Amino acid sequence: YWRQQVGYGVSESILERKTPSKFNRWGHTLWAGRIYAPYPFFQMMTRPLIYHGVWGSAPFQPMYNSGTKNLFGILPRAMEWHAILILLAFLSIFFPWVFAMFAAGFGYTIGYCVSCGLDAKIDKCVASDGPQTLWRRMRWRALIAYLHFLEPIARDWGRLKGGLTSWRPVFSGLWAERRASEWWQRIHPFRRSVRWTIPGTMALEKGAFLDRLLRKLTRPGCAVSCNTLFDDWDLKLRRGALGTAWLRMVVEHHGGPKRLARLSVGIAPSRPVYWVYGTVAALALVMEQFGGIMPAAAMAMVFAVLWMAAITEANRLEDSIMVAVADVARELEAERSLASAASPVGQDIGEARAREKASLVT
Repeated sequence: YWRQQVGYGVSESILERKTPSKFNRWGHTLWAGRIYAPYPFFQMMTRPLIYHGVWGSAPFQPMYNSGTKNLFGILPRAMEWHAILILLAFLSIFFPWVFAMFAAGFGYTIGYCVSCGLDAKIDKCVASDGPQTLWRRMRWRALIAYLHFLEPIARDWGRLKGGLTSWRPVFSGLWAERRASEWWQRIHPFRRSVRWTIPGTMALEKGAFLDRLLRKLTRPGCAVSCNTLFDDWDLKLRRGALGTAWLRMVVEHHGGPKRLARLSVGIAPSRPVYWVYGTVAALALVMEQFGGIMPAAAMAMVFAVLWMAAITEANRLEDSIMVAVADVARELEAERSLASAASPVGQDIGEARAREKASLVT
């Protein structure tokens, strides 16, 4: 069972690399459906709902339970929750009062597993294991609860092996010769604003440019999306939680065939990353005040690693966008030049220029 679930986690990481837009920045799938199977749903602080439709127009109840949609049912299965428990267990070594927080979180996880074991339907176990005696029912439900405890840990291990984490970077492989950001923007992980221009001809048309740029940036390991009706950006580029880039573009007409494309890119990590920075910094200060030099140094190292990771991710995003934008501009200009040369008007203009040049030489 462990090998199977680890394999599922690795498979999820492979799927995320191929279709990153199907996963959010934390590595969870963006799927709102459910599997119709007799698996229990853990519900806490919820109440049953009666489905009646608009103005009582729906006469029948849904055939299947839609399942829990709250945070309490998802939390025990999340990698972030397991990371928090590990951190609390580590801190409880130096600060005994933290053990109470760890015990509360771990107890909640155990309660979730026990609830799933008690709610499971075990009627089919009779055919394979005999009559439902009290001892057998307890053994079956204990095994189901244990598997519910083991399954998210095995999945997380498989995801870690495959690289499906919240800090996974954008697959770039592209490096800009010169970044448009200022030097002081590349030494901090907070929001970075980058602006640059591209001069060109009538080939710089915004719709065609963004469409080509979207197709060029859409590749394995990089999730790209267009703006909706109310967004003030044109394209969004991201993968993990360490960085997201928002691109805006406007094309200015400077008379005749002259065009000037102005591009602006904002790059910033997600908001929970800022909370992690503040939490780690506060923990380091508290540990130092209470005399825990070693744990304070460990927290300081974690803070430095997170700081550099966000900066590196922002650099990857900036390089990817700048290189892709330059490639798209060159491709559009080259296609327009070829089209002009192939047209009769373009040939006549080329011949006239050649005759004019020859007359000047003679």
